[in-house]
Amino acid sequence: MTAARVVVVCTANICRSPFAELVLRRGLHTAHVTSIEVVSAGTAALVAAQIHPLSAAELTLRGIDSASFAPRQVDRRILSESDLVLTMTRAHRGELLDREPSALRRTFTFREFATLVGHPSAAQADSFAGLVRAAYLARSSRPGAVNGEEADIADPYGGTREAFAAMAGAIERDARTITHALSLLSEPQPSALGAAAQRVGAVQPSCQKPGTLQ
Repeated sequence: MTAARVVVVCTANICRSPFAELVLRRGLHTAHVTSIEVVSAGTAALVAAQIHPLSAAELTLRGIDSASFAPRQVDRRILSESDLVLTMTRAHRGELLDREPSALRRTFTFREFATLVGHPSAAQADSFAGLVRAAYLARSSRPGAVNGEEADIADPYGGTREAFAAMAGAIERDARTITHALSLLSEPQPSALGAAAQRVGAVQPSCQKPGTLQ
């Protein structure tokens, strides 16, 4: 079975989105969810850089190794192959939708998705596709559910260790909610809204990654 693909996006892919990726991965692994893949990318990725040392330190505090992490640039292929896109801010979400308008129904801010999966309709979802669809419908019916800065994960780049700790705590709380929702699915399979289904269809039967930065 082809895994559903979750893409977490920030700017440079060195602070927030790597932390979110690795925390989500660990949470899914702990919950024995093997049919969901999590990656991250940046809208202006520092592809030659490493994860920010203060993000790495927050991961180390949680027993997560980030030594092998490498930033990657988001592109249309990554977006088209995604089944769920989670951005760190509303600005990132808007930028990605400018690039790939067809991703609207599967693109949310990280905090927005964590809020929406608590909606009663989402609780009834029994598949990955159903959960993403329920979150989209909940957003459509409750456009004010997550407003303003509440929808964003604050940018810690250039800040203190305390700023990174606050970022880590906010992401970890939301990641816990998202992981729990995904772990309850009886069939966490790829969404028909994304391109995992296209990846399946592409397999032949006989053949058988100045301003604010993260």
